[in-house]
Amino acid sequence: MNIVQNEKKKKFIKKRYDSNSYIEIYDNRYKSIQNRKILSLLHEFDFIDGFILDYGAGTGLLYEFLCKTEYSNTNDQINIFKLRYLGIDLSLGMLNKFKSKLKESDKKYVHLLCCDGENLPIRPSIFDNSFALTTLQNLPNLEKGLEEIKRTSKSSAIHRISFLKKSKDIKELKSIISHIFSKCNFIKPISQNNELTGQRKNEIEDWLIIAQD
Repeated sequence: MNIVQNEKKKKFIKKRYDSNSYIEIYDNRYKSIQNRKILSLLHEFDFIDGFILDYGAGTGLLYEFLCKTEYSNTNDQINIFKLRYLGIDLSLGMLNKFKSKLKESDKKYVHLLCCDGENLPIRPSIFDNSFALTTLQNLPNLEKGLEEIKRTSKSSAIHRISFLKKSKDIKELKSIISHIFSKCNFIKPISQNNELTGQRKNEIEDWLIIAQD
């Protein structure tokens, strides 16, 4: 895909995700299934001091999930955002929706940035953990996006990724991710009851990956 085609694809994606009609239905349509992906990817995740990158933050579904005290190691809900948290997205409309959910007390720790995921305006080696939830398949250049996540993260960072299965064969995807990161583990979704997720086990349509340098 050449530069012109890349830019056309990005403009198409941005237009779609900036649509008010799409933004309004987004949470209702995707929240429960995204929660299942997040829960599976959060296995053994410690809420310690650090800096989280939410790559393709959208309307803030990861943020909302992390705000639930039952998934943190603290009884104080706001303490988890002493971690520091940066949500990036190509869509300003989605980020504005995210911003509307922030409490005043969160704004000291949570920051949002509208930018191109293939060219992050961020200095190297600052993130302690990253999440890229069902967003990387939208990139014209997957390798470049992964390289940007790696470049801006510390060598000890753990990267939690969900990638739409129909977008790429598992062998090809594993080959690409393994070329960027030295460790690449595909994990199975953990089972959850319908009261929490509203989803059946076989409804996750993403590969779930934990990668590390």
